[in-house]
Amino acid sequence: MSEITTTMTRRGQVTIPKPYRDALHLAEGDAIAWDLVEGVLVLRRIGSVADATYAVIRPRKTPEDFEELREQYRQHRTHLVLEALESSASAEGEA
Repeated sequence: MSEITTTMTRRGQVTIPKPYRDALHLAEGDAIAWDLVEGVLVLRRIGSVADATYAVIRPRKTPEDFEELREQYRQHRTHLVLEALESSASAEGEA
């Protein structure tokens, strides 16, 4: 992919260009991990438990308790985001 430039707003926001969003399969609300590696900003999509386990797990009970599953998913996603932030913060502390 050729280089694409964007402009940062006063609030520090940037738009991820569509070709990169498409390549990473990013959608509104997706969690993104940011890391600075030797002066290069690296971002990656944090996949969800739902994506990784779709159609793999058989229901434990019928009907499935979807509210419970949604809460488990929210907790896991929060955990992944916090891990990514901690990793980024520790990398900055080492620099």
